[in-house]
Amino acid sequence: MFNDERRLALPANVTRSVAGVACAMLAGSALGLFSPPQARAIVGTAVVADSEQLTWLKAGDLKSMERYFSGLQRSYEAGRLSDKQLYQGFRSLYRDDVTNAPYFDQWVKAYPKSYSARLARGAYLYRMGWVARGYEFINNTPPERIARMEDYLAKSRPDLADSLKLTAKPYLSVLYLLNVEILDGSADARRHWLDLGTSIDPSNSLLRMRYMFSLQPRWGGSLDKMAAFYNECVRRNAPAATLAELRLSLASEMAEALPPKASLAERLGRWNEVIELAQAAGEPPPPQALAAYARSAWDLNRREDADRSLARLSQLDVNDAWTLSQMAWIYVHEQRMAEGWAVLTRAATLNDAWSQFTVGKTLIQGCPEIKLTADRAAGRLWIQRSADQGFAEAIAYLATLNQ
Repeated sequence: MFNDERRLALPANVTRSVAGVACAMLAGSALGLFSPPQARAIVGTAVVADSEQLTWLKAGDLKSMERYFSGLQRSYEAGRLSDKQLYQGFRSLYRDDVTNAPYFDQWVKAYPKSYSARLARGAYLYRMGWVARGYEFINNTPPERIARMEDYLAKSRPDLADSLKLTAKPYLSVLYLLNVEILDGSADARRHWLDLGTSIDPSNSLLRMRYMFSLQPRWGGSLDKMAAFYNECVRRNAPAATLAELRLSLASEMAEALPPKASLAERLGRWNEVIELAQAAGEPPPPQALAAYARSAWDLNRREDADRSLARLSQLDVNDAWTLSQMAWIYVHEQRMAEGWAVLTRAATLNDAWSQFTVGKTLIQGCPEIKLTADRAAGRLWIQRSADQGFAEAIAYLATLNQ
């Protein structure tokens, strides 16, 4: 792939020459290695079959809905289900689909005093608020998307608030009210819902984790606030598994927040801590952590460490464009060109501007190493998609194509 001056565009902080390594796939771009991912949550395009519960809802089998979800809530209140198990039970009901709204309305109309029905509709409306908003940082989100989000949340709040009075332990209602406040609310309101939910379920995990999430710098918090909350949970004897999850969240943010002047050794150590904490928490290592560790190890010439991390990544279903781009960079530098192209094209389809630019250049120039014939028209489309996102290299390159 990628011989001589036909190179696949590299992330911006790459300084070493890649001559003789790759075709157009790595030729200089502005994707910073250690900047936080643009969007961690990706809305997939794959068709997913409805769960049995959603099938009941759409078929109007509301008796089955009531029996199943009310049974989940009773089991939770009796101590037979954890908060995570309760959440997963209700989570099976949702698809981020605007056409599902009438089905939830039908359930509430048939059972107006049902805790499950009011909670489910409120949670669905909250989720649709996320979809309306999108997953970009707030500064990159168009005002019309914010307005649609606010409309959904305004509809969600009454259902969730009313559901608080319909059962003995409305834990999930409180969790979703906290979620609503994270999207469009105040720090005081978030703290209120945390305290109320913890009084309902002192051993809870999800509510504490969501509150820790709300303290991230991107939501107006800080590393100091995250650390203070972790220490508070330690003092209040939160379950060990929950403390491990909270420590993992804090360590991840600390690693991402490292300044550009931080040494490669420090970066490697921070990301290694994240990976080890994930294992201690019984969680799979975050793909971003594995990718950042692999890249740091590569830059320190610790190639075996980099390859071990890359091998772990290859076993995961990675859907994060930033992670995929880092995988591509290492694959290409190891002259594993087919693997590099596969993950790069996946990142491009996830709307990563750097990857779109890189795929476009590769298509325009062709790549014999992967038997890729030059296709100027297809490449130009990818370059245009990247330029439409404001990616500087794509805009400049597009201008040369127009000459």
